[in-house]
Amino acid sequence: GGMEAMEKTTEFEALVDQLEAEYKNVAAQEVALDANAKTFMQSCLGLRISQEQQVNAELDEKADPAKVKEQVVKMGLVEGLIESGNAIRIAKFKAQAAGDVDAQRDVLKDFNPLDNAISHLALLLGQQVNIDQLAKVRGSAEGYKTAMEKALNSRLAITERTKGLLTAADAVTGKASEVANGGMQAIEKAATEIAGGLALTRVSLLVELAIALIVGVLVAWLSTRAVSRPI
Repeated sequence: GGMEAMEKTTEFEALVDQLEAEYKNVAAQEVALDANAKTFMQSCLGLRISQEQQVNAELDEKADPAKVKEQVVKMGLVEGLIESGNAIRIAKFKAQAAGDVDAQRDVLKDFNPLDNAISHLALLLGQQVNIDQLAKVRGSAEGYKTAMEKALNSRLAITERTKGLLTAADAVTGKASEVANGGMQAIEKAATEIAGGLALTRVSLLVELAIALIVGVLVAWLSTRAVSRPI
């Protein structure tokens, strides 16, 4: 009983450690989410500013309308990236706040059109600075998605490990109760045996005293008779 209780306690402590590790992982992924969201937005804004500057320069130079139109299309795509990024983050917050696992998985699917938009824009960029900015956009988007997946997996693990922890706690409590009950029964048995032994000893003493009293009376009677008989 005692050994089983110790084993259950060890299992319980291991589950507590695992649960703590999952919570720490969630916290680490949330930091990664914030860092990637910041990089994504900064890179998108830098790319948009660059495209605006190019449009203004071409307008000032009275460039070919087709070329100006191409720059405007790029700006529109960059705006689309910003809107998609914001929409993903808001949807992630809502799904997470609601504890809706399916909704969080649906948010992960929203990265597919975002990645397609980035790939489309990559075909239109010509300046290296813009290509580098877009590479940061793509990298931060992928980092955000990875961190979100890891955080979601850890939250699911926390749910399962919490269930396991409750089961283990019940097992520990049950074994502890068994050990406690067994101990009480042993104490009661010992007390009964001791009480029985004391009672038996008392009876033995009384019998011995009774026998001694009878012998004493007989001896006294015989002595009196011996003295009182005629010579």
